[in-house]
Amino acid sequence: MPQMKKELFQQIKHARGALALTILFGVLAAIVMIAQMAFLSRIVSLVYMAHQDLAQVSSLLLLLLGTIVVHAGIVWGREVTALQGAIRVKSELRERLFARLLHLDCWIYLAPRLDQRRSAPGHRPGHSALDAPGGQLC
Repeated sequence: MPQMKKELFQQIKHARGALALTILFGVLAAIVMIAQMAFLSRIVSLVYMAHQDLAQVSSLLLLLLGTIVVHAGIVWGREVTALQGAIRVKSELRERLFARLLHLDCWIYLAPRLDQRRSAPGHRPGHSALDAPGGQLC
């Protein structure tokens, strides 16, 4: 697996459950869609080829309506779980980006001070030049 894909899968640790549910809902939606098409093709076949009327195919029409409702519910569930997973992944990525920006901001803030400390009289070589005043990094 390419390096980028591995990194992306590592990014979704907290959203794996939502991803699994989304995939499951997608498979179920495909199965229900196949059932819909089977009922529809049977209805069309009975009406046009066997010349049956509406009363004779009403049970198949109700089954078709039922599969349509079930399919809608599954698609709704898939969308909800996909949205929840996306929210988790984006939130985690935003937190990591913000942490990096804060770290970068520390270095932007410290870089001029570090140069001043290195050139200051009394600077001891080997002494940690990364320590900011007060013993904190930023």
